[in-house]
Amino acid sequence: MKKEDKQIELRSEKVRNIIGQIPAVMVRWGTAMIGLALAAMVVAAAIIPYRPSVDTVITVTQDVRGELHYTAGIPQKERAKLPEFSGVSIRSSPYGTILPESFTITAVSDTAELSGRGSVYRITLQPQGNVAPKVELKTDLILQGKIEMNKTTLLKWVIGKILPAAS
Repeated sequence: MKKEDKQIELRSEKVRNIIGQIPAVMVRWGTAMIGLALAAMVVAAAIIPYRPSVDTVITVTQDVRGELHYTAGIPQKERAKLPEFSGVSIRSSPYGTILPESFTITAVSDTAELSGRGSVYRITLQPQGNVAPKVELKTDLILQGKIEMNKTTLLKWVIGKILPAAS
């Protein structure tokens, strides 16, 4: 007995034709919709403002004359961005209006220090706006803060992260 090699055709020629064709209108409109969605996202990213920030710890000390001194630390990898910094602010202060909430950077140390958060440069801060009334600190205060950078757009920030040499 010879076995005959028969190819069994599961589908007819008409069904294969229908399945094998991609409707041109759906492809065109689908591509157009995806393109429009991507273009809308790029335009939105170019318009949406973004202010990046770096977390820091602000230390408040008091000298013998009763003056308050504010210092913070900039991580070593962020020091190169110093010209982009617009100021420093306290995230949330349990002391309400006694302490200022925003500061300008007046000086940056030349040497790095090792801390629990890695290598940091000490910065000296000057309060903005109303200066705090005379208070007496029993111990140094350590507050959570953030170093804010200049405003940019979301698109510029993303491009700067992807292509650091371009920014």
